[in-house]
Amino acid sequence: MKAIALILGLTLITTASFAHGGDDHGASKGTQAKPNAQGKKFGVRAVWDVEEFLFYPLDANSKPIKTGAKLSGTYALPKKQPQPLAFTSKGEYSSARIDFKGAYKATIRIKVENQKDSENLKEFDLEPQE
Repeated sequence: MKAIALILGLTLITTASFAHGGDDHGASKGTQAKPNAQGKKFGVRAVWDVEEFLFYPLDANSKPIKTGAKLSGTYALPKKQPQPLAFTSKGEYSSARIDFKGAYKATIRIKVENQKDSENLKEFDLEPQE
């Protein structure tokens, strides 16, 4: 009887440990839960959306800035010169395409500004998404 209980218990533990299986249950691969770069006055969060990155400007408390923020910046592929990011403002975010040309990452430098302040954020890397 003890042997049956032991086998049953081990089966339940084994099944529970493999239940998750490591998949992300439909979460977007490009979604970032935290800012990619956060400065003293501003930050930015980058999210992959099918063919482009969406850049959300953030305030000093990592809260989205709804209006009035302007983004400018560059991207550089490994061992290449920086290229300008062509941002298209879409209200709460700006979109930009990055041509990775087979590279595994791009180093991003962004400046966030509004009518009162501006700040160059610390550079960060983005990877191409499928």
